[in-house]
Amino acid sequence: MNDLKEKELVHFKPNENDKRIKQLYLTEQGNMLDERMNENQINKMKQYFSESGDKEGSFWTKVMELYANEIGEKYVNRL
Repeated sequence: MNDLKEKELVHFKPNENDKRIKQLYLTEQGNMLDERMNENQINKMKQYFSESGDKEGSFWTKVMELYANEIGEKYVNRL
């Protein structure tokens, strides 16, 4: 965590209700890195789906929907 702070990718703020708690936030630079990484991951997944013969990722989507239902979460498809 300190490494990310030193690289100015994150910063901490005290919790308004409990000053013992520090909340972690991405800096602008951290947000930009996160967006680039997400974009690269999405593009890589699309490549894998295409190479596997499941270009639309429908099998992956179905597996993730089933898992989300099992743990009581809503699945959000971002591809």
